[in-house]
Order: sequence, then structure tokens, then C-alpha cells
Amino acid sequence: MTLVHLTPESFDLETLFKEAFALDCDDIQEDAHGVKRHAPESELEQGLPESSVSGYQCDDSPTSDVLKKPRSQNSRNHDRRRAARQSQKETGGRGVRGDVAMACASAQPIFSAEMNYVDLPVSSCGFHGKKAMKEEEKLDHELGGCTMEALLEAGATILDWDGVTPEVVVDKSTGTPLVILAGRPGDPTYVESATRAAIAILEAGERANFEPSEHHHRRADNSPALNVGVYYGGGGGKPKNLDNGKRASILQGLIANPDVSRMAAFADVAFKLWSPLVYEDVKKTLDKLYTHDPSLSKNWDANTYPCMAINFGPRVRSKTHKDFGNAPQTLCAVQAVGFYDHTKGGHLYIKELNLLIPFPHGSSILLPSALFTHSNTPVAHNEIRLSFTQFVPGGLLRYVHNGFRTEEEILRKSKREYREKMAEKEGRWKRETANICTLEQLKAYYSPKEGAVPHNRHSGGHATAKRRESESGEKVGA
Repeated sequence: MTLVHLTPESFDLETLFKEAFALDCDDIQEDAHGVKRHAPESELEQGLPESSVSGYQCDDSPTSDVLKKPRSQNSRNHDRRRAARQSQKETGGRGVRGDVAMACASAQPIFSAEMNYVDLPVSSCGFHGKKAMKEEEKLDHELGGCTMEALLEAGATILDWDGVTPEVVVDKSTGTPLVILAGRPGDPTYVESATRAAIAILEAGERANFEPSEHHHRRADNSPALNVGVYYGGGGGKPKNLDNGKRASILQGLIANPDVSRMAAFADVAFKLWSPLVYEDVKKTLDKLYTHDPSLSKNWDANTYPCMAINFGPRVRSKTHKDFGNAPQTLCAVQAVGFYDHTKGGHLYIKELNLLIPFPHGSSILLPSALFTHSNTPVAHNEIRLSFTQFVPGGLLRYVHNGFRTEEEILRKSKREYREKMAEKEGRWKRETANICTLEQLKAYYSPKEGAVPHNRHSGGHATAKRRESESGEKVGA
């Protein structure tokens, strides 16, 4: 069932969303060598893409002192403002505009389902989803490889989504967002960035020279994939920067790519907009980790996601699976790029909701991938579909919670502390869901309060919400 929602003629959600993300995602650029540079002030004001300033002189360039012209007072003022914005991003993350967030939370959901977060299966510790690999493999076979025909025959509902307009799938009883169709900015230059990102990933895949066996793994049978960033799991003693050996430079090149960076920034802001309390809790926890171990290096300084998976295609068709290693309260950000007909293939399928969601080139969808069994439908043999996904490994959060120790280390040091930590597991998942806001709570979080300080684009209503929480004594989470 698809719900039709009506809004006043003067209400332009697409423009508001575009404006917010153009301002907040494109301030910082990276050149082909990964050197960060600041976009000219005029670009930030107009919301133009990084690629429009290819001739901009990087301040870190060895020749910059020779090529720079005498600078006016206005230019120096602009530099100070840019430096202040970058400092704010590196210490506090990207900003979310309260009016844009308010508009998103106020829109009618595109689909409602009976699905309570608390009832979804997680591991006993509450830091991961629940493993079900055998069931997933069987399901993928039963669904005929998740073709459109097989899924429609199984009664799946196709959502009517354009891939641009922000939409949300919610739990009918609570109004809690389940799946975020973040879309993309309406700015056509963003689509151009997505196209260049697709080409960059294709070229990187060719240089990676994958073995035939690497095309087949748990999540896909026709696409090699690599993870990059900070990770903890698989029996390692502590969190680490993933080692991709001879392919490390290829992955770092993609991270430094301004078009990939632009899309990653959009997804990061979408996570913060739709789940601000979870986002802030994850950021605070991971900041402790990075302070404890400065050798850990996340993919982007201003991005909270610590890890990313890249599917090199050329025709990614992920098998039905859950990403059970991810923190279940977090939103995994999936972004698809390529050259394919999104009306015929490439749809995101979510088994628990029995939904088929069109997934156009350049669009973004966020979902709790540790909780929902998901896959995508195949595209035609002459088409290209790639994707990259940002996520939060639950093991990182558990490691910090355990005082930067494994459970085995705690047990060796103190049996009493170990028992206390084990006791904390009970009810953890229910406590974590308290940070997942309903739509009504999001509106309360972002709504201006009488007597509050005027809106600042970098505060995104966050300070107002915190003030409201301290005054009322009530937490804004679910």
C-alpha cells in the first residue's frame, strides 16, 4: 500500500533539502591526492559542486606562496569564517538545518508497517544484529535470486519513489522511522558528481585486478567488494585500520575523490538528520576511541561513519542478508551509482517489510541493516550498477564500553567486573532504542522554542533541543 500525501503549494521540500545539503556537504573538498582544500565562499553560498573549482589553488601546495596574490581584508575574513566552520565540523560534526529537518519529519510517510524496533532480533549483548546466515542463503534461493518477477509473485509492494524527494517508512503504531529514503539534492551537479563517482569506482575496480574467486562471497555472487576504514571483529584483539595490502592506495584514492566524498558527506548528514541522538552517541563513543588510539584513521574527518564497503560490480546484485556485525541502532547508508534503468532493476528489497524500493543512480537509502534482511534486484546484462555503503561496526562501540578491553581481558583482570559487564547486556537493546526518535519526537527536537537564540545553520536546532531537554527534564528520544 502506497500512501499519497498532500502539502501546501508553497511548500518546496526538495528545494529546502537541496539547500541544506549543498551548504553543509561541500565546504570541504579533497583533491586527487587526498589534500583537503576549502571551497571558495561564493561556491558555498551558491551550492555549487567541488568540481566547478578545479583551478582553485590549494593552500598546502608547495607553490602556493609564489602564486598567491595580495589578499584583501574581505578574503582574510572569509578565510577565518571557513576555518571556524572546518573547526566546528572536525569537533562537532556536520550541521543540520533545523527548518529542513522539521520539514522532513513533518511530511506524510510514504509507507507504514507494523514493525516495532524492540521486537527485532539482536545479539545477546545488544551491540550486534543476530546471525542467520543459513536462513539467508535459503531465502535467496527461494526468492529466485530476488528478480523483480519472483518478488512481485511473492506479494512484494513497490514504492512509488523518484529517488530525489526525501521520504520515510515508519512503524505504524509508534511513528518510528524504519527506512529513510534520503534521496539526493535536486542540484543537477550532484548527479554529475554521482556519475563521476561511478566511473572512478569502475576504474578502481579494473586497477584492483580482482581474482575470479573474489567475485563470490556471502553478500554477492557477481561483484568483488572491499571494506576500508576502522573496524573491530573477526577475532582481532583490538580495533584496527583495515589492511587492504596492495589495494590500499586504490581505496585511498577513492576516499580522496571529491565526488565520492561529496556523496559520503550527504549520507552522513542524512544519518544525523533522521537519527540525531543515535548519531551523537556514536560520535561521542568513537571520539573516545580515536583519542585512546590516535593511530586509528577514519575515512573522512567530518564524517561519523568509521567504515565503508565498496561493491565494484560491474552489476552488483547483493544476496539477501543482514549485516549482523553492525550496531543495530545505527542507520547504514547505502548509495547506488551506475548506468541502469532503475524502473526495471536495482531495487532495494527488504524482506521483513516485503517492500521493493526503486533505487536510482545517485540516490541514498538508510536502514538498520543489522536488523532487516535486504538485497537488491539484478540489472540487465548490458547495464552497470555499483554501490558503496557506510556503516558502524558494533564491535567498536562494545570495545569502548568495555573500557578499551575485550571481554577476555576483563575476565582475566576481575571476575566481579566481568559479571557486572555481562549483567549490563540484559536490556541493552531496549535502552539503545530509547535514542531512536519517532517523527513526533524529531519535530519536537528540531522545533524552535520561544526565547531561543536565532537559528544558526551549524547548530541545526541541536542547542535548542538540548536547552529544552534541560529545562523540562525530559529526553527527546523514544
